[in-house]
Formats: sequence, C-alpha cells, structure tokens
Amino acid sequence: MGELAQPLATNSSNGGSQASATLAAVAPAWALSGAPMGDVSANNYPASWARQTLPMSSVFNGNFTVSNVTGAPSGIHVYQVNSVPNATAGIRGLRTNNIYFGTFLANGTSPTYKAVYDYSLYPDALINENTDALYLRAYNSVSAWSAAAVTLNTVIHTLTLTGVTVRDEFVIGNTNVPLPIDSISFKVSHSNNTNSISWKVLEEKNVSYYQLEKSNDGITFNTLSKIPSESKSMNSYLFSDNTSESPIIYYRLKIIFGDESIQNSTIISCNNDHEIISFYPQPFREYLVVELSTDYSEISILDLNGHIVYTIQHVP
Repeated sequence: MGELAQPLATNSSNGGSQASATLAAVAPAWALSGAPMGDVSANNYPASWARQTLPMSSVFNGNFTVSNVTGAPSGIHVYQVNSVPNATAGIRGLRTNNIYFGTFLANGTSPTYKAVYDYSLYPDALINENTDALYLRAYNSVSAWSAAAVTLNTVIHTLTLTGVTVRDEFVIGNTNVPLPIDSISFKVSHSNNTNSISWKVLEEKNVSYYQLEKSNDGITFNTLSKIPSESKSMNSYLFSDNTSESPIIYYRLKIIFGDESIQNSTIISCNNDHEIISFYPQPFREYLVVELSTDYSEISILDLNGHIVYTIQHVP
C-alpha cells in the first residue's frame, strides 16, 4: 500500500487552536514476483515483446522455448518440473520421460505465443520420431492430457505449436509406442440363451481391471461388469451374459491401467443363434486371424477413422 504524507499547520484564533492537514497519496511501488513455479522457472516482463524469447533447458529431455508473443501480456513465466506428471492419462509413449514444461500468462489482451519443444538432446524421442507427439493440459490438477496439433520437423527435431492462447503444460510422447498389452484375443459365442464373452491376454503390464461394455446398436455402450486383473504373464477371462435386449448384441473391452490410461479393444458382435465373428490378436501388427462360424460374402477392415484399409471377398 502507499503511505500518506501529512504536513500539518496549526493556527490559533480566539484562544483556541485548529489544525489543518494536507494529505498526499504516494503511489505504491510494485515488485515483480520472483516466486518459483515448478522445479526451475524463468519469467520475462519486457517493455516490448518484439524479438523476445523465453527458453527453458533440460540436460537429457530436450529444450522448451516460448516466442512470437502477441497481445502484449504483462509477463510470461516458463517452468520445468523434474518428475513424471502426477497424472498420465491420455499420454501415449511417455517412455522414460521424467520432465515436463509449463507456461503462465500475466494479463494482456488476447495474448498468443508459439511453443517449441526441441527434442534433439532427448535420445528416446529420436526413436520412431515420425510419430512423436506433444500432449497438453492446463495445469497439474487436470487429470487427463490431450494431444496437440503440432508441426513435427524431423530435420531439426522439433515439435512446434503456434497460436497458443492460454497457460498450458507440455510433455512429449509417441503415438507408435506399443501399448502395455502385447496381444489380446476377444471372442463371444452364443448357447442356451447365454452369450459367453472370453478374452485371453499375453503379458499383462500394470493392468488394474477390465471393463466389459455392451451395446444394442454398436454405438452407445454401457458397462456390463468390471473384472479385476490377475496380473499374470498369460490370463484367460470368461463372462456370461444372459440378457438379450436385441437380436444382435455388441461387446467392447476397456482395459484400465494403474496410471488411469485406457486401451480399448475392437468391437465384437453376437446374434441369438451363433457367433458371427471374432479376430485376434488385438492390436495386430503383422497378421490378423479371423474366425467365422457363418458364411460371408465380404469382409472389410477399417481404421479408426472409418476408412477401409483391406477387403476380402468370399469365393464360393
């Protein structure tokens, strides 16, 4: 707060005295906050953001830089946390990464900035770098990360995100790192008004439980049961469902890991008379086994975007 200066003048009249005062307000002196954010932090409160950059470096996990600032924020803080994020849900391929970065914006009119993650000194990120990804969350109380739409440059080994308008935290991952379950066989069969859903898992790693889901239309799924993981090298599971709300029932397996990340199986279906189709392993890399107990005219394999990637036609 500012202090008040009070020069006083005293006048005497008719044997009495009267005091008059002039109060002058002194403008408060503001100090820039030096409070640290994360384990390492830096800040900049420049008179102009022209040609200003704010870098943050780590020894083994790459460097992070903020630049191209617009909207004249009063200041920007960049910080580094030297540990695995407290929540990793949504991150693919975290690997050995134990560092992430963050930003904080102070005031400004619709401020924006460019964030560049240089991973040239991070050995893990140089492996399969064509599928490196940058994941974001607003701050550390947010439990899930989301993939950012970045520009990947494998020549200078950078991930660039432009037009960022809010504070964010940034961590590097890779979308092509194998998921914690190496192989899964997921089947359903029908007998005596009961659908038997079975799955076999190779090399369960940090699996907390399986959530078996059911749908009448293959679009909207509801939880049928939660089955704890047995955490063995090879496990087989079986669940019986004796409810049939529609002629064809769809099933999906949601795999929940100890870090709250999720892996979904593909969808299988069954009618009231016999098994229609099952296939394994899931996910598959080099081959896919398709088992049928009914005739077919054509089988198509679609990617996650609904595009047909392979088709086989039945030859009588």
